[in-house]
Amino acid sequence: MPPISPATEARYKASLERDGRLVYGDSVGAQEGGEGKTVLISGGSATGAWNANVARKLGAKVHWISRRADPDTQLKTDDAKRKYQQIQDQLNAGEITATQADEQVQELRAFDAARLPRNVQDANAAFNDTGIERSVKSITSMTPTEQIAGEQPGRVRVTFSDNSSAIYDQVVISHSTDLAATGNQPGALTLSKGLTMRPVVVNGQVVALESVYPPGAVRVVGAAMWSPAWIKRGLIVDFDAVKIYEKALKEQALSAPRDSPANPLIHNVGEQIPAANTRVP
Repeated sequence: MPPISPATEARYKASLERDGRLVYGDSVGAQEGGEGKTVLISGGSATGAWNANVARKLGAKVHWISRRADPDTQLKTDDAKRKYQQIQDQLNAGEITATQADEQVQELRAFDAARLPRNVQDANAAFNDTGIERSVKSITSMTPTEQIAGEQPGRVRVTFSDNSSAIYDQVVISHSTDLAATGNQPGALTLSKGLTMRPVVVNGQVVALESVYPPGAVRVVGAAMWSPAWIKRGLIVDFDAVKIYEKALKEQALSAPRDSPANPLIHNVGEQIPAANTRVP
């Protein structure tokens, strides 16, 4: 297929979002499934694993993709680190080739954030379910099938970074938050540069971060508020504020369940957001 212009791409995206063929990972209840259906999950985060499990429970076959990580990306999850050592041992023993080892390590890096205990330990976990196929690549374009001659309408043709393409009943975009992102989609840390932030405490719980001056003009809620980078980058500097936030990171964020389907405490966002709208002196 010829390249799609930005204007056409935007029109296609709006059409796909409108009828639910394109949804986002945090859109609870928006996912579809059923026998014979195929669903693409894009994003190697824990939320992506959760979305893949939801699609499988609804009866769909799942293709789960994640973009290639930088070669020097350090593995973070315990399971990925163990798997990496196994790959190195197999390589050293001559059981796999260097090419095979490289492909396996690429997948480890791409899906590292998703390798929480529930996603790797249970028999029907995302990494053990044979109905979930994983690939390291990213989406380059999406086209409604009614725009393609000879194709059944109501589906989505997706073209990938490796120049392959496939047709799906639904695409779920499930990318984790990059707090430090710059460019056209800057993250919360980038947007807050130059501000001093403080935790908002309601009923003994940190429910948001807000700017000290202008007071409350900027508020950050949800997964984006939970990262040591807020302190490391000098955005939370007051001694008492740092202590309150560090305590919350330890007691609130790190107490997220082992199968938390997103960044720490996103499972409590439904409670946080109303509380975060409470004005504090």
